[in-house]
Amino acid sequence: MRQLPGIGRQRAAQTVRLRMQEGPFLSLEDYGQRLNLGPQVTDRLRGRVRFGDGPGRSSANGFGRKVDY
Repeated sequence: MRQLPGIGRQRAAQTVRLRMQEGPFLSLEDYGQRLNLGPQVTDRLRGRVRFGDGPGRSSANGFGRKVDY
């Protein structure tokens, strides 16, 4: 399991819930806003998460996963 600074089990679960209910996150700013993350947390995440389809991933699989962690 990979860990991100400022993202614990509860935030990770909230991330999954929001992604399933509201759709994928479009950017780090969108992610931070939807999870009510402070600027310090979003700054620590910069460069550690990706938004969009990564290598070998497709949004066609129905999961809508855009945050890679």
